[in-house]
Amino acid sequence: MSAQAIVNFFHSLYKNLNMDVMYSMGIIVAYGSSILGTFGIVLDHTFMFYESAVMLPSFLMIGRYLEAKAKKKTSDSIRELI
Repeated sequence: MSAQAIVNFFHSLYKNLNMDVMYSMGIIVAYGSSILGTFGIVLDHTFMFYESAVMLPSFLMIGRYLEAKAKKKTSDSIRELI
C-alpha cells in the first residue's frame, strides 16, 4: 500500500519535494522506531507506532481517491457546459 509512496519519495528527493516525501518520511520513521522498540535495540517498548505506519498510507490513498473523484466530476461538469 505504501510502496508506491516510498518509491515516489526516492524519485522526488533529488528532483523536487512534494507530499510523497512527507508521507514517506512519516511512514519510514514510524515503522523504523516501532521495529527498534519491539526488539529493544535502541528504544524501549513505549516507542511502538505500528498503527501510524498503517494509517498514514491509508489516509494518503483515501485523499488521492477523493481528489480523483473530484477531478472527474469537475471535468464532466465542464464538458456539459461546453
